[in-house]
Parts: sequence; C-alpha cells; structure tokens
Amino acid sequence: PIEYWHHDGIADDGSADALMLKPVYPATIGDITLINRFIIPYLGVDANSSGEDLGDITTPPLAVNESGFGNIQYQGFLTPAAPGDIIWGLGAVFELPTNTSGHDGPALLFLV
Repeated sequence: PIEYWHHDGIADDGSADALMLKPVYPATIGDITLINRFIIPYLGVDANSSGEDLGDITTPPLAVNESGFGNIQYQGFLTPAAPGDIIWGLGAVFELPTNTSGHDGPALLFLV
C-alpha cells in the first residue's frame, strides 16, 4: 500500500506532506506465518514564520523547506498459518536510523 498525507494547518501558510510506502511480505514456515512489514516515509515540510514578538525577545523570521526520507520502520509478526475465527499475532517493531535530515538533530517525525 501507498499512503499520502497533506497538512495545511501550519502558521503563515505552511504545509507538511508525507508519502509512505508500506510493503508487506508474508512468509510461511510450517504452521507459522512471519508477516514482514516495512514503513518507508518520504517527508516534506514547508514552514514559514514571519517572526514573533515574545515581549523582550523577537524571534527571527524563518523559512524552513526540508524534505527527505524519514526513519524506516520494520514490523515482524508471527501468526498461525491457518488462522481460526480470530487472527492474532505477536511481534516486534524496529526503527532504522535512515533519515536524510541533513543535520545532527532528530529527523522529521510524523506519528501516524
């Protein structure tokens, strides 16, 4: 699946976009299926700030226009190969530091 999000709610006519690829690869091993799922995000932020007056401190105007890959997330779940009426699974989630933020700070982060 492919998922796209757009958000126009950033001040001063700013916006944010997220395009996420979410491939799923099941692999059956005997009576158990391992469901491998990846979330691969490409993110973009276009934020403008005209500068704010905080009493004695005036913040400078900002124009942030960044885009790049976010951290890739791997999800692996074990589930019965022949599920009954209820499908259940147990697994773990790992986040790989693959962002292209261009600085040492945290990557762009969208919680979905």
